[in-house]
Amino acid sequence: MKVLTGFIALLVVTLLSATNASAQFYCSRHFYNNSNYTWTVSNAVVQRNIPPRTTQSLNYLSIGSQTLRIRSPFYDQSFPVSFCYLYHSGNTGYIAVNDPANGDVQTCGNPGWPCPAMRSSRKKR
Repeated sequence: MKVLTGFIALLVVTLLSATNASAQFYCSRHFYNNSNYTWTVSNAVVQRNIPPRTTQSLNYLSIGSQTLRIRSPFYDQSFPVSFCYLYHSGNTGYIAVNDPANGDVQTCGNPGWPCPAMRSSRKKR
């Protein structure tokens, strides 16, 4: 009976360790689209459209180097990612990265931070 109890205890410790280790390789953050435009977020594997005025999950793996590309009708920029941190140098324009938490992205569109006005592509006669 002691052998069985010891085995179960070892199994539980192993599972907890594996769970904690795997949690260090993955994190989930958010893309807050505050604008009236669709934004596209992509990496080497996945491309995702974020509809206007929605919040979507962003999932990061910390295995190998990653680049996150963020696009809209008026924006196109890529950011190197290390675990849940988007690296940038200086002003990121119409988005805020790592806000409110590392790995999060917020777009323009809230009061006090307008997005650029889009011109109509129709020609006047």
